[in-house]
Amino acid sequence: MAERPTVAVKYCGGCNPTYDRVELVSRLRDEFPLYNFVSEAREDEPANAPSADYALAVCGCVCRCADYEWLDGKRGRMVIWRSSDLDKALKALRRTEGEVER
Repeated sequence: MAERPTVAVKYCGGCNPTYDRVELVSRLRDEFPLYNFVSEAREDEPANAPSADYALAVCGCVCRCADYEWLDGKRGRMVIWRSSDLDKALKALRRTEGEVER
């Protein structure tokens, strides 16, 4: 069995969210139950690369003022700033899904 892919999640501070950021990540967790979602990625902790397969920065609005430039994963970084960006994250995670045994 392949190892469960890890997604390190970094939320913005939430000062002006225009959508439910936690709900969006919950939808990803529901869609990919065999992935390991690690919340709250922090710059001063090793939750980011190289341990995580993906990094997910979840910004609450189009300003994207959260500091996420340091956040990275072995297979890349996704940045979401509106609910319609969910499709972008789904596509990225589906690329790996075939490697995870159900």
